[in-house]
Amino acid sequence: MNNLQSSLAFFTADELSVLQKIVKSDTNAKEAIIYKFERLLLSSIWGVFIKNDSYKDILEKIAKKNDIEFYKNKAEVASERDLYFKLFKREIDQMQPKELEAFYLNLEKQGLTRAQATSISGLVTIGAAQASGFGVYVLASSTVGAIASLVGVTLPFAFYTGLSTAISYAIGPLGLLVLGYSAYKNIKSFDDFVDIVANTVSGIKKAFVGDYERATLAFKFIASMRFLLEAKFEKEVEDTNSKLKEFDEISAKLNEQTATNTAELKGIYNQIYQLEEQLKALNSQKATVNFKNKELQIKLDDNNSKTVELKNVLYAQTKKTNDFKEILLK
Repeated sequence: MNNLQSSLAFFTADELSVLQKIVKSDTNAKEAIIYKFERLLLSSIWGVFIKNDSYKDILEKIAKKNDIEFYKNKAEVASERDLYFKLFKREIDQMQPKELEAFYLNLEKQGLTRAQATSISGLVTIGAAQASGFGVYVLASSTVGAIASLVGVTLPFAFYTGLSTAISYAIGPLGLLVLGYSAYKNIKSFDDFVDIVANTVSGIKKAFVGDYERATLAFKFIASMRFLLEAKFEKEVEDTNSKLKEFDEISAKLNEQTATNTAELKGIYNQIYQLEEQLKALNSQKATVNFKNKELQIKLDDNNSKTVELKNVLYAQTKKTNDFKEILLK
């Protein structure tokens, strides 16, 4: 569970609280949550004699439960993403053409364009490694939003992606679908869904086969959060790089102006030596140009100071992002 534990270190207290409620942990401490999660699919009768499942064991069991092919030789994160999209594909595949069209119309009414709506279902035709863009982030945000709402936790979903305010609207219809087609098909409102699924999740734990409802909810939340965190960190680096580029461009322009003024000043000094009779006028010009240079230098010093600060921020953010990506590659 080292990979998972390292990833949970990037979760906020509220995000950990979602997992805490799903796995029924007494606290939202990472170790306690992971321990409960590891034992969700163990028999309550025989589980006491069995060592805890690894995260990959849980992924394999969920895949097997849903008749999804699982490749043990894949890296943990690759297996996680592959299973995540295959589960969603199964829900999409169960929809009739009329139902799928109604689903798209529902998303459009909530604020998405047709292209954005269809890009979500289009995710099922590509590999997890290729998955990126608007559809992935809406799907992940909707999954996180639906699950968090299900357990009574409010999270700032738009904060993770920054792509569109439509994401918050998509949490309703899309969230129902990612949590289960049968629920989406048979209920009329999200409140109905919360009541039905909450009762299912908090029902009698399966004594012999483990609690697949909770395990699947926890898995979907973890996988979606990793999508969102990766996007968040990359967006922060991208934004800082963009700001740094702006300051670099300003520095270049100020340096160019300074060089121009310096050349002009040199010419003025040459004229002073050559033309004594113009000394008074040239000294006046010299004072003017020196004043301009001082103003430019003040601006340049300020810009250089801001550039240094941004480079330090960028270094810290890049290190955090690289640390996270190293975790994903383990």
